[in-house]
Amino acid sequence: MDLGADGSIFLTRHTLSGTSNWQTYTIKLNHDGILQWEMKRANPRGFDPRYIHDEAWGIRATPDGGCIITAGTGDEYRSYSETIGSDISDQWEVYAIKYGAEGTLEWEATYEAEEGDWAGKDLALTQDGGVIIAVDSSEFGFLKLPSFKVTTPSITNDR
Repeated sequence: MDLGADGSIFLTRHTLSGTSNWQTYTIKLNHDGILQWEMKRANPRGFDPRYIHDEAWGIRATPDGGCIITAGTGDEYRSYSETIGSDISDQWEVYAIKYGAEGTLEWEATYEAEEGDWAGKDLALTQDGGVIIAVDSSEFGFLKLPSFKVTTPSITNDR
């Protein structure tokens, strides 16, 4: 969860409620706890949604009254593996989503590791206006977005 400058409350996690598999679930409450909006997002890479897990772990309120979340996206089913172009469903990727103040989707993007799996676990806004995402890759790493409005990353892994 995180609090906006105006006292808004942002919450995120993942849900199976009304979905074909795990999806991100994000809500915004006003300072009195009254629901302002709720959003579900999933399957940004276009695989069979019955097998894809989109697991949200971190959220930060942004200065524009919206929020950005981080998640992991991939499948965990031994009986399923699909390829679209060079993208493979069972390779986990970081999934980042930016919502505006009214809950409108501003952008979503996935980021793949140079090798192996990635999942976004938490994030912070940086003093230079960017976003840093803590990445679970079986090693400790970070993904740096230069702005919460821009989705081009730089990658740092501590090996």
